[in-house]
Amino acid sequence: MSEDEGIGPLQESSDDSRQLLVVNHPRRPAYRMLAGLIGGLFVLFGVIALFVAGDVPAAGRFGHGLVGLVVNRSTGIVWIVFGLVVLLGAVLADNTGAYTLTASSLLILVVGLFFLGVSRTPANLVAYSVMDVCVTWVAGMVVGWCAMQTFVLDEDHKPVKRKAKSRPPEHTHLREDTSLRP
Repeated sequence: MSEDEGIGPLQESSDDSRQLLVVNHPRRPAYRMLAGLIGGLFVLFGVIALFVAGDVPAAGRFGHGLVGLVVNRSTGIVWIVFGLVVLLGAVLADNTGAYTLTASSLLILVVGLFFLGVSRTPANLVAYSVMDVCVTWVAGMVVGWCAMQTFVLDEDHKPVKRKAKSRPPEHTHLREDTSLRP
């Protein structure tokens, strides 16, 4: 097997890793708007949950039903926090917003996983059921998908283009460059 065959490294440097992300997508504003819509829905459902679950304990395993989800007031607070972080990422400019959306997506997914783990224990203070976790994960994945489409590659961070293997000029004998001589 020669050196040119076989499996080689996928990336030679960390500069090449940026090439794996979609950058400068022409529909970046639409993806930001979709992430903002998801954040707005989180805030809206959080505020509605605060009013709907006014007569149940603020934290605990019991709550009211809201469009198929079990909510109490602490669920509303969690959703409002999720929504505000996603909205912040949707309005921040350039890669700061994209990184914020990515981080908020990961936060939503990890918190959903935590509440799935404690869903049938006394530690379930936000009354999450499996359906709540699934809805949270889908929303977190949509936010993450939007985040991956909103990265911008500016002039300062352009990847270095590799030069082709240089060959000596074929007609070097035709002209001699004397401009560098003293």
